[in-house]
Amino acid sequence: MATTTAIHHGHQPFLDHMYELRSRVLWSVAVVFAGAAIGYLFRNQLISALAQPLNMPLYYTSPSGGFLFVMQVCMLAGGLIALPVFLYNGIRFFEPAFAKSRLSRQKIGVIIAASAVLATAGVLFAYVVVLPASIHFFSMFNVGPVNAWISAKEYLTFATSYLMLMAFLFQLPLILLVANSIRRFPPGSIGKWRKWVVIGSFVVAVPLTYDIMSQVLMAVPIILLYEISGLMVWSFNRRHHQRQAMMSHGITGLEDVQWVEPDLLAAYLQSQSNQQEPAPVVAAATDPAPINDQPFMEAPHVEPTTPTKTTLDQSGPLQLG
Repeated sequence: MATTTAIHHGHQPFLDHMYELRSRVLWSVAVVFAGAAIGYLFRNQLISALAQPLNMPLYYTSPSGGFLFVMQVCMLAGGLIALPVFLYNGIRFFEPAFAKSRLSRQKIGVIIAASAVLATAGVLFAYVVVLPASIHFFSMFNVGPVNAWISAKEYLTFATSYLMLMAFLFQLPLILLVANSIRRFPPGSIGKWRKWVVIGSFVVAVPLTYDIMSQVLMAVPIILLYEISGLMVWSFNRRHHQRQAMMSHGITGLEDVQWVEPDLLAAYLQSQSNQQEPAPVVAAATDPAPINDQPFMEAPHVEPTTPTKTTLDQSGPLQLG
């Protein structure tokens, strides 16, 4: 019975994690469908904007092609809307493995807002810069009498890969900042990872485009975002170390402190340490009485006296008067 109970308790945390994962996935999928419903209300505007970089008509080759194309565009909109929710649920799910304390609701709101802004910036960058450049590169290989006849399904897959990838890659600053808040990065770790980020920023573009120009257009913002993230992580860690140093010296009320100049902090800590040092013992101002230089006089030697015996005169009787 004891063995069965131990096994049950041993498997219970794993089952709890699976239940939590299922719950978070279901909530994220629900947000995707809610975003798709919103996208359906603006389907005509979305399709027109999506086909504009191609600048040619799209075709579908099956009776259900038009319906499937509209549904895919709506799901794309729902996925972009739900991207911050996926990020939030991922942070919440993996957070207990790195830290005991959970993120506050205020920080969670900031994370979701920042994720939405970064995702929007990534989609706009891909739509305005990367996608037209890639289409222009591939259009240069049209051969004489062979004309391009691009289906709506293939173009949607092509455009979605760019939009979703850039929306995800633009989350890099937020991912680094959240990971650093859960567990502080060691000093110099951002610099050590730089070469791998540069290599990876070019590698991720290989499956999508084969020209060096498009790869550079995708790699440059990733590298810039990483450098900006490194500066922000360094600034936050420096501020964190300053707060720890001040709290170690008994300084309270640091909840609203955002930045302390290093010179002012060093001067303040030095003044506090000087005040805590004990004052040195100072000798009395008056000198002690001078000691007589003459030698001490010895006391005179007195011989000890011994008691004397009284002798009686034996010559006559003792007269008593």
